[in-house]
Amino acid sequence: MQRFSAITKIVMALVLLGTSISIAAQDHEEHKDKKDHKEKKEAKHLPAVIWRDPGNISALNLLYGAGGAAHAPDPNGKFTFIEEDKSGSSPKFDVKDTRGVTWRVKLGAEPQSETAATRLLWAAGYFVDEDYYLPRLKVEELPKLQRGQNYVSDDGVVQGARLKRKDKNIHKIGNWDWFKNPFVGTKELDG
Repeated sequence: MQRFSAITKIVMALVLLGTSISIAAQDHEEHKDKKDHKEKKEAKHLPAVIWRDPGNISALNLLYGAGGAAHAPDPNGKFTFIEEDKSGSSPKFDVKDTRGVTWRVKLGAEPQSETAATRLLWAAGYFVDEDYYLPRLKVEELPKLQRGQNYVSDDGVVQGARLKRKDKNIHKIGNWDWFKNPFVGTKELDG
């Protein structure tokens, strides 16, 4: 039986480790590719629609937007912290209200203007998220945030928050490219 030196054993271990990492990465990519393919296949069966006739615009409630008053969060209600989302450029986190609705809370410079923009686009006939703006929001069990802590008081009151309803019945199947999508050249996208 031949004896291996310590260096040979280390090299062999590194080769085995590298091989197993490569196989794991390949499996991950294959799984991701299958998921992407499935989502694209699902998307092909859906109609390509980004606009619909909004009807009588003067009858729309621009204060509450797409979700209406029925879906609006209670500004005096109880919200419980779930988790912080560290992706993107704006500070945000998820909360759950007493009705069991999960909301994505966004802080920073964008919440007011973003909420107003959704109202205008919705009134013009475009599909938008159910966004609401609350100038004050009390959040229970809110830890110190990694981003956006300057919008939170010591007692867990958040200043200037956009709440986006996270509907369990809506399944996002992907993003589309601004320059390669079914709407290129249409008046709806050009609008």
